[in-house]
Amino acid sequence: MRTLTQISRDVYKNRQNPRQLGNLFMELGAMYGYYSDEMKLVKIQKPTIWIGIKESNLKSDGKLLSDKMTEMKWRMTPEGVKEQEYKYMLNGINKLSDSIKQAAYLNHQEFQLDH
Repeated sequence: MRTLTQISRDVYKNRQNPRQLGNLFMELGAMYGYYSDEMKLVKIQKPTIWIGIKESNLKSDGKLLSDKMTEMKWRMTPEGVKEQEYKYMLNGINKLSDSIKQAAYLNHQEFQLDH
């Protein structure tokens, strides 16, 4: 799978090529589906692991960790790292998809002005 940086270069390079933009849009759609599926698996595991972190890290006064500290500890687990990675990937895919839509819109507007 290509990186978002590679795809963003292609989007910029092909911003006036509707066919190539369409191909890139489909590639991003496939990537979005993949990372959404991976994120789902992480989100299903998160509550169990998160509660385990919260309960197993009692403070010296017998109180549970705060939610904020529990979330920080969660982010250091392999699953938490994946959640952060997938979140950024999904956001990046959305931004690139929006760029393609904007380029397609502008191309359409220019075409209409010329004809």
